[in-house]
Amino acid sequence: PVLSSKSLFQNITRKLKRTMAFLQTLKSQANTVNLSIGELVVDETYPVRTMANVNTKFGIAVSCVLIDVTNTRTINVFLPKSIRMTDEDISQYNLGGVPAVSLVYRGLNKR
Repeated sequence: PVLSSKSLFQNITRKLKRTMAFLQTLKSQANTVNLSIGELVVDETYPVRTMANVNTKFGIAVSCVLIDVTNTRTINVFLPKSIRMTDEDISQYNLGGVPAVSLVYRGLNKR
């Protein structure tokens, strides 16, 4: 069957959009790093995108996805064990039910 130029254009446009969405997904994955809390820049503000309670071999820990505005990437980081949140609180945060927060790393305590 012969396709009209309009139909052909729409078909190509759909394929291009799927390809661009796939490339955007790959790009976001490539711009994500896993850091320890101590590797964050002191006094830098990192907006918290999402949080989750994660079972680790050391117990439940709060994992955060941070936005690194300076380097245009996202950072996965575990919060210190002293910080605990309920699944309900995390769900409310992730759904936007509470105001967004930012993490500011102040450095290590000197003992």
